[in-house]
Formats: sequence, structure tokens, C-alpha cells
Amino acid sequence: MSTADRTIAEKVRIAATTESHEPAILGCVDCEDKAPIRAIILYPNLGTPLILSPGQNKCSLFIAAEANAERYFGVVPSRELQPTWHFGNLVKETTRGAVFVDRHLRLYPIKEKSKEREPKDTMLFADGKAASRAMEAVDVWQVGRFRGGIMINRLGEPVAIVRHSTAKMYAGLTHIYEIEIDLAKLPPGISLDSMHTFAWMVPVPETFAARPELKGVGAWEYQDQVILEFLDKQVADQQQSHYERLYEFDLTKPPSAMAMPPQKADTTHRLMAWHPVVRGKAPALKIGHLSDVHVNVRQTALAKSPAYLLELPGGQPAPGSPSMPPAANLCNSFIALHGLVEQFAKGGDDVPRADALVITGDLLDFNRNIDPGAVAPNSIVDQWKAFNVLNKVRDRSLYKRGLDDMLVFSLLRHAYRELNMPVFLTTGNHEAYQVPYGISPRQNAWVLASGVLENAGAFDNAPHGLRPVNLDAAGLAGAAAQYKALIAAGKDVDVINGPSGVYADPERASEFSEQKANDGIAADHNLTIYEACLAYGPTYGQVLTAKNYDPGQYD
Repeated sequence: MSTADRTIAEKVRIAATTESHEPAILGCVDCEDKAPIRAIILYPNLGTPLILSPGQNKCSLFIAAEANAERYFGVVPSRELQPTWHFGNLVKETTRGAVFVDRHLRLYPIKEKSKEREPKDTMLFADGKAASRAMEAVDVWQVGRFRGGIMINRLGEPVAIVRHSTAKMYAGLTHIYEIEIDLAKLPPGISLDSMHTFAWMVPVPETFAARPELKGVGAWEYQDQVILEFLDKQVADQQQSHYERLYEFDLTKPPSAMAMPPQKADTTHRLMAWHPVVRGKAPALKIGHLSDVHVNVRQTALAKSPAYLLELPGGQPAPGSPSMPPAANLCNSFIALHGLVEQFAKGGDDVPRADALVITGDLLDFNRNIDPGAVAPNSIVDQWKAFNVLNKVRDRSLYKRGLDDMLVFSLLRHAYRELNMPVFLTTGNHEAYQVPYGISPRQNAWVLASGVLENAGAFDNAPHGLRPVNLDAAGLAGAAAQYKALIAAGKDVDVINGPSGVYADPERASEFSEQKANDGIAADHNLTIYEACLAYGPTYGQVLTAKNYDPGQYD
């Protein structure tokens, strides 16, 4: 057979060495272990699963890959689409992309990804080192640079918007690729009637292999490495403190109002990336919808309180009664959300079964919240002090990141793994809040004073909480002028003491005011005024900081 008569698959087979299924490429040497290609799967992902229609056999994934993928994939200008540009993106074909998809991409049951380091000739299609089946079943296109803006498919159609902060987070990844797979040609035994996950697997680098949370893990997704690197940076950040064990909470039993659910210990259940895919059972999906669920672990801390509620159903328990503390009867948003997800997945008299669930915005209250395990249940006074964010937010053992987040993450994993329920998520303003404050916080004189001082730069680079005012005479005069100007906007300020004098008296942070920071929203919690004061302590009236919003937290 002449060279001109050979198919692409045959050319790849001839180019491949006996040691690897990869084609021989100039500059690719064995000592690099054939240079694993770092990439992340952009779609599907945990909050945007891929649901196949009943008869669908082809599907597309989108990945962002590092620069050397261009050379390995064999990227060439598209013969059909050149020089057509779409939203600043040029679509290009690849000649060998399928070979490396075969090498790196895996499809696992949703329960767990493989932990073992795979031999070099292990492939998605399991057909030998030449990847001939992959060449027939997989097509790959480069569809643009990995940057903020519109992401397109190979036809130039917009499919998503990439946030600038997302691209910044994954430094070193340069281009986006669309991967189309013919699922009918996958090896036997894979049934997408149950939830599965895609994974772009690479070996764990030696610098991470010795970490306790990676014991026995030889292969992972590069995205999992970025997660650990992000958490490592938080350790040195005086503004942050992450919850120590970012492992899934066990939600196979109904959660308790009194304590956080038990955590799973196996490395399989650590915080990591997931990319769910499942086949729908009907052409049209029944969609369940929830919004503004505001998962808040503070409610679990409050449930321990021995305080009696004025509206306690059934009256007060008898002295010495073994019943739970009265505050355990308060609304717990996570318990309610857990119950609703179970109902949507299983169906019942009140809630029909849904094929997929959409949760829109404000999944949690804050990125940082109180640790219920650090709050003693023995005294209302102790709780009240712990809930005073203004004085306690610097306590890294008390106020931590990751608790509300891990409850939501665990519930999603529970929905996929145990309930076979796809879940779509959107973010809201609360996902971007850095630190907690009270519900419907009041814009009293102290709050307004702290806002103008912070905006004038008085607290730059200082940790959240009560901070020394660091402004020269001109800066103080400018802040005072801004403070007085608030009168014209109908704000109630203390002109006599000025912003510095008001801020110096933190007791004034809880003064009542008619003006709310989120004015126009009728209510943001199912609590009576008594329950709200009990639940939030002195924080009820406070806005801790004017600079509480970081759009990067949406990611």
C-alpha cells in the first residue's frame, strides 16, 4: 500500500513506537514520560451536567489545554472554515487529537474515579497502542484561546461564557478544544443510563504524591491539583482559614439540626472535580426548580442553644425533659434543602419526580462562616459572643471558609451518586461575599462611617474586623466630607463625632436603623425578629465591611 493510500489511523499506527501509543513527534522524548498533557474539562462539570437524549450517540465535551497540546494534537488551520472568525475565535482542525483523547480521557461511574496510575498503553477505547478505534470515533477541533469571553463550538455557535477569573485561575492553559465522541463505539459494559463522569487523567506529580490526602492516588485530574494549590494559598492568607478536612459529608441519613453530618474519610471523597453525564429517559425533561436556598452552618451552631423561643410549638418542655434544645426547632436551610432534593429525585404526593433539578443563586450564605464544632452549647452568652463577627472574625479557629460550600458540594455528590439526579447551578451575590454579616444589616451611623473610611483607604491590607484608622489629615477630611454628603441621600449620620469618632465606638455597630443594606427586599430569612436576634447576636445590625464582595468568588 502506498503512503498516499493509507488512512489516518494507519499512519498513526506506523508512527507509533512499540513503547507508546503516541505518534513519534520531534522533541517528544521517553524521559519526559511522553509529556502528559495538562487539561481541564470545562463542560460538562458538577453544576452543568451533560444529559443525553434517549437515542443520542454523539456528544461534545470542551476542554482547556496547555500550549504543547497544539503540537501533540496536530492543530492545522481549518480548510472549510478558514479564514472565518467567530467572536474573536478561529476554529481549527486537529489531525492527531483523537490519539491523546484516547490516552487521557476516561469515563467512570459517578461513585469514584480510578486512583491507580495507569500504564502508558491504557486507553479510553482499550483497543491497543495505535488508538485506531479512537481515530474513527473521536473528532477534535481547536475552537479558540482560553480567555475571558464567549466560548464557541466548531460551528461558531456560542455555547458558554468563560469568566476572566476562571482563565486566570488555570494559568498555563492556552486553548479550548471541542471533543466529539461517538458513544456507540465505546467498549462494552458502559451504560450511561446511570450517572457517569468524564475525567482527563494525568499522573500525580511527585511533589503532591506524599500528601496524606493523596495516599494511594497515582492518577488524578489536573483540575484536582489546582484545587489543592488554591487551598494551600489560603493557609498563608490572614483573611482566610479553611475548614481542615475538605471531605464529603455523609448524607445517606437525614442530617441533624444539632451537629454537622459525619464526614467520609476515604481519599475518594475529598474535594475534587466531577464531570457528570447521564442518558435521559424521555425526550422532554421534567425540571424541578429551587432558588435562594442560603445554606448556613450558623443555624447548626444555634440549634445547640438552651434559649427558649417565644413561638416554640407545643409550649415549653418540662424541666429535665430529654428533648432537644428549643432552638433546634428553628428553620435549618440545609436540612430543608436536603429534604427537597430527595423529594424531587424520588417523587411523592406533594412533589412530583423531576428528571433534573435547577438551583438558581445564593446556594450558601457566605464563603466564610462560623464553625458549629467550635461553639459550645452551654451558654447563651458564649454563643452571643461567638456570633459577634465584628470582634471574632479574626479568630481563624472559629470563622472558617468551606463549611457552607462543602455541605452544598456533598449534597450535589449525593444527588449524583445516590439519586441519579442531574443538578444545574447558577451563582448569586451571596457566593461572592467574603465575610458574614447580619441579616438585613442596618445602615446605621457606624456602618456608614466604616464604609467611607474603608473606601478612603483607611483599612488597606488590614484583616477584617475592628481595624486601626490609617489616614493622614487630608484623607480624614475627605472621608468626613463623603460622610456628610450621605445626608443628602437621606442617610442618618452622626456629624458631630464624624466617621473616625463613630467608628472608634464599636458598640454603635448594632444601633437600630430603619435603613437596610439590601433595602427593597422584604425578608431574607424565615425567622421572627426574636429568632433573628438570637441567631445572629450583635451581628444582626452590622455590616462588617463595605468591601465584602469579590466577583472572583463566583468561580
